[in-house]
Amino acid sequence: MNYLLPGGEQLKRLQLLLKLTKITSEQQINALTEHYVNGLSAERAAARFQIEKSNLSRAQTRLEEVTSIVEQIKELDWSQLNAVPISNQQSSQLTDADNKRDGVKQ
Repeated sequence: MNYLLPGGEQLKRLQLLLKLTKITSEQQINALTEHYVNGLSAERAAARFQIEKSNLSRAQTRLEEVTSIVEQIKELDWSQLNAVPISNQQSSQLTDADNKRDGVKQ
């Protein structure tokens, strides 16, 4: 499954995802940015930054793998958040507010 959409990604999100990879080639990073942030086709992005299409494809595959893991973590977090009863959430918020008011450090 592809999680990244050509032309549909925010630059900051792409930069953060790249930090989770070992991709360091400036040309590959620029080509990935052109493709995922600005919507240039992968073939044209590879040509623009003078890299082999196969190298860009390998970088895309790695970036998709990392994105998949990030999305799985987000799903787990959401399922845990949704599993907490509302009364517990409200109680926790009230306790936090009381502690803040009373100067209790957490």
